[in-house]
Amino acid sequence: MLPNNRLEVHCLNVDHGDCTIIRHPGDQHKSKGRISFVDINDWKDRQAEDEQEGLIAGLSGQMGDLSVNASQSKRVVFKQQISEDEYAEKYLDDPLEYFRSEVAKSDKDIWRFVCTHPDMDHLSGLDRLWDEESISVFWDTAHNKDLSDAEYWPPEYDEADWDQYAIRSSLAHRGTWRGRARIVSN
Repeated sequence: MLPNNRLEVHCLNVDHGDCTIIRHPGDQHKSKGRISFVDINDWKDRQAEDEQEGLIAGLSGQMGDLSVNASQSKRVVFKQQISEDEYAEKYLDDPLEYFRSEVAKSDKDIWRFVCTHPDMDHLSGLDRLWDEESISVFWDTAHNKDLSDAEYWPPEYDEADWDQYAIRSSLAHRGTWRGRARIVSN
């Protein structure tokens, strides 16, 4: 296999939250390069579930902004308001779908997952990612947030994602330190 000599950075549109996939250039250790995920927000995977409750992460309040109020404009412009589902389907990325179709190519292994901070819009989909893909290293920044006993759980997020983070984070406490990042191998 030819070495990968390019750095690719894929910044995904996941609405509220973040997800960046990085394909690192090859080196003496791995000629085809390595892949990193920085955060994940895969609410689109739970779109059908959210639709039943009338919620899609971050979109509910923004949908009204898509229609034009003619009284505020000298020129009448009509713009059809689209549904949350249509918006999600047309504009937002499912991180795993994107990874598999645009990044994985011949090397499907994920070298590391980096959690910039433990908010759910940066962790949504971690359980699915961990279950469906091979991840070698988990990087966790030094935050002490705990949602395990939260009385209110936002319906657009899955507690399994927090549970997966809590497991990886607690293992990272026993891992090694590099700068401010706790590192644990799978």
